[in-house]
Amino acid sequence: MSCPNIKGKRQLAYDFERLDEKLRYITENYDYKFGIKLPPYFDPQDVSLAHDVISNYPTIDYIT
Repeated sequence: MSCPNIKGKRQLAYDFERLDEKLRYITENYDYKFGIKLPPYFDPQDVSLAHDVISNYPTIDYIT
């Protein structure tokens, strides 16, 4: 979620709506626990927004 692999696109983890969409897609199509890699969040509001999204997906087992 944190590597900018597409030139001209933001890192997915900084776009909380897209992050939620991607995590929803993964959990609907993958039946196992998984981990995600996040970039650093420098704004406390971003930490809170990321938490609000990620906490909806109990199959996320770890975050790096």
